[in-house]
Amino acid sequence: MIKNKKLLNIFIKNLKLKANEIRNLQSKNFDIVLNDHSKWDSLMHVKIISDLEKKFNININEKNFLKFTSIKKINKIIK
Repeated sequence: MIKNKKLLNIFIKNLKLKANEIRNLQSKNFDIVLNDHSKWDSLMHVKIISDLEKKFNININEKNFLKFTSIKKINKIIK
C-alpha cells in the first residue's frame, strides 16, 4: 500500500498509470516492478531515479541503484 503522495505522483507522471493501477497501489498489496510494467524500461528507470533524487533530496548511486526496482521497495526505502 503506497500512501506517499510524492512517490505515487512520480510514478503516475512517468509511467502514465491507469486509474485502476493507482487504486491498487493505494489500497492493496500491489506492486509495479522494473521491466514488468510496459512503460518502465531501463531508460525510464533513469528518469524515475532522477525524479526520486530531486523530490526526496537523496543520492542514489551505483551501490544502491538496484534497490530501487519496484514501487514497494522504493516505498520502504523512502519513509
